[in-house]
Amino acid sequence: QLSDEIFVWDLLNPLCPQFLFSCDPIGACTDEFTWYQPATGNPGWLVTQMCSGVGAPSLVASGPPGAFVFVDPIARTCRQWSDPTSVNPSTEFDPHGFGVTNDLIAVTDYILPLSLAVPGLQITMRNS
Repeated sequence: QLSDEIFVWDLLNPLCPQFLFSCDPIGACTDEFTWYQPATGNPGWLVTQMCSGVGAPSLVASGPPGAFVFVDPIARTCRQWSDPTSVNPSTEFDPHGFGVTNDLIAVTDYILPLSLAVPGLQITMRNS
């Protein structure tokens, strides 16, 4: 993780977007965003970050665990929102798609990202 991966823009005037901030959260690959209003605090985006971004000479080759990150556009911060060690087995948690309804979150982890990134590897489906 040598550069920022999430860039936040003010799009109130779509003809003249204004850059607000960027961040380099935990995880190697920013995947899915959804707007989230926590019970307390500022609203923002929940973001899935696939792969850990550590333990390999290339971020493409890094593996789980991934994480959820909360992007707060008001405080202009990004912070880890999930605790990958709470998932059993934690080394296999690598969130991709997800949905939020009434503070209930459903998360899918349907494919091993590395199997898409390396030519010649068989695509590996997951069941977590």
